[in-house]
Amino acid sequence: MQINKKYQALWERLILLCQQFERLSIGHQSIENFDQVLTSRELDCLSLVARGLTSKAIAKQLNRSARTVETHLNNVRKKLHCYSKTQLAEIYWKWQSGKNS
Repeated sequence: MQINKKYQALWERLILLCQQFERLSIGHQSIENFDQVLTSRELDCLSLVARGLTSKAIAKQLNRSARTVETHLNNVRKKLHCYSKTQLAEIYWKWQSGKNS
């Protein structure tokens, strides 16, 4: 019985790793076609996050509520499989550098 539990734990870990790899692959593919994956408002919010603005500052600049901005950013996170603002900024600047080269 100990062996079966050990293999079960390894199997579950392998599944998690595969899921993480799949998320990374999808996120990486999205770098090439941001403008096709994101709405224009999501892209606006993303570019401002990448410049270091808070949701409140973005809301003020775009004349929207902070909650609306957070909704846009949550949509971006889901679409790009990036869950921190740092990750969002990093992937945005990678996209920008590829777009301008």
